[in-house]
Amino acid sequence: MDIESLYYFSELSKSLNMTHTANRLYISQQTLSNHIQRLENFYGTPLFYRKPKLSLTSAGTEVLKFADMVIINHQNLKDTLSDMSKEERGTIRFSSSALRLSTCFSAVLPKFHERYPLVDFQITEAVTSKLVPLLTSNDLDLGIIAYSDSHPEIEQKLLLNDKLYLCVSEKLLDQFYPLTKESLKEQGIQGIEITHFSELPFCAFKNIVWNKIRSCFDLAGIQPKIYSYSTYTPLGFQLCSQGFAACIMTQMHLANHLKEIPSDMNIFPIYSNGVHLPHQLAIAYSKGRYLPLYMKYLIELLLEYASTVETVHLAHKADPLV
Repeated sequence: MDIESLYYFSELSKSLNMTHTANRLYISQQTLSNHIQRLENFYGTPLFYRKPKLSLTSAGTEVLKFADMVIINHQNLKDTLSDMSKEERGTIRFSSSALRLSTCFSAVLPKFHERYPLVDFQITEAVTSKLVPLLTSNDLDLGIIAYSDSHPEIEQKLLLNDKLYLCVSEKLLDQFYPLTKESLKEQGIQGIEITHFSELPFCAFKNIVWNKIRSCFDLAGIQPKIYSYSTYTPLGFQLCSQGFAACIMTQMHLANHLKEIPSDMNIFPIYSNGVHLPHQLAIAYSKGRYLPLYMKYLIELLLEYASTVETVHLAHKADPLV
């Protein structure tokens, strides 16, 4: 029995597919099978049922708990020894949504690399629902997720209250609110309930942000008008900039694209029950995970970056079209 065999056993337990696991680990199926057989010989009991399809035996379930504990403790030990020896090298497996990767992560990377040039990254794109299980299973070291109290298995460090804004062009306000446009803008610059703009067509996204907006409409008994519905957030901003539809953007996204915001775009803070509609982001990692100094430094840089984003004033009332 060795750590490598336990690792391969743990990986096979996730997919329960010999071919897929071997391909993902870049090893042959025979090598993977040999490691599993080695563990079964060591413990003197089958760890998988082979038929009708691959599944863990009761003994396999217990060994999996042990394997996961050994793997994370082994990684923690390596990171601890690396800190002690001041080796300052390693790999960070990092993930977040594509939008956050292109904004906050890319913003801190140059400074991080200057301090830790021997640390490399394995970067993947994932939304919160996909990212949390990867953190729990220790397939990731760090991730940026939507903060929630429903994830007791991971540690969360609050990163940013990523406020939400309604972005709508003067063209659309003239089209859908010709008589009340100016009064809506006066209200909007102070903060608005999104339901006050229910006549607008929206670019909607398949994400947590739009779920919050949808809930506001649902509570008011209003069916929002959807111009487009996609997973590609930049498309919404493009269509909004061209005056085809309104969209919902976060503080982080807008703060990083100030130069791209058209002069005729209104930006209104979105409120719910009198407070800015919250969308909290957190840096997350598995409970019990030892954070080496270079990971702590990355977290520090991300927190510094987030604090600058929060100070950017974004509310904007566009001048009337001539």
